[in-house]
Amino acid sequence: MPNLLDAFHSLGEHIKPGLSKFLQGLQNAAPYLDEIGAHLANAGGNPTLLQNLNARRALDQRQQMINSDLEDRALQRRHLQQEVDAFETPEQADARALNRQRALLTAQREMAAPELFSEPSADGKTLNWYQRKFDSGSGGYIISPAEMQSQEIIFPVHRLQPFPTGLMQPF
Repeated sequence: MPNLLDAFHSLGEHIKPGLSKFLQGLQNAAPYLDEIGAHLANAGGNPTLLQNLNARRALDQRQQMINSDLEDRALQRRHLQQEVDAFETPEQADARALNRQRALLTAQREMAAPELFSEPSADGKTLNWYQRKFDSGSGGYIISPAEMQSQEIIFPVHRLQPFPTGLMQPF
């Protein structure tokens, strides 16, 4: 007896791949079985199944059109809502432009190199150098001594030259 069971078991192993392919093909053909049966019944003289199949198809197509129309309307509503949400009055547009310009100017001030300027010392013989840098925390400028803090003033000496006579002719 064990030999007979082993034989059926090995036969089952050989049949399984073919059976699974058959079942897969049957599953793929399932949507068309109703149509095939309706046509066979119609050929046999019973048109009721074919009429029911055609009515079901028409109903499915109508339902798809209704669903498509509902999706279109939902998209239109969403689009209109986005347009309403994005609408801004002229005052709001001006405020937005002003905020953008303010942010741009602040960024330019923060990124700018320090501005150097000089000031004569109390005795008037040297120039003291300072730098002015924008501080975003306070919104103002910080003035601090520059790395080169003073410079001696050298007055150039010009010799006075007499005005050359012969270059200009009187009228």
